[in-house]
Amino acid sequence: METRSKILNLLQQQLENKSQNKIAKELKISASALSQIMTNKYPNPENIYQKIIDKYEGVVEIVGVGTKQSAKEVFDEIMEEINGA
Repeated sequence: METRSKILNLLQQQLENKSQNKIAKELKISASALSQIMTNKYPNPENIYQKIIDKYEGVVEIVGVGTKQSAKEVFDEIMEEINGA
């Protein structure tokens, strides 16, 4: 899959449950930068593409929980429970 298509797909998945502003905050970018990325108007978006891939690729929905978390977040929570943290 082409990088831009992959990015738009990842963002669309997140937009099913979150606002564009929430996604921008999660990525630590401005809402206008995110909008420009989505409309292919952001100059040299490769660094932000990588942020999006790192944050949202491999995101799983946890059964019984109304949120989506990355696999790493799920793993970290499980390890905290196991270690009694």
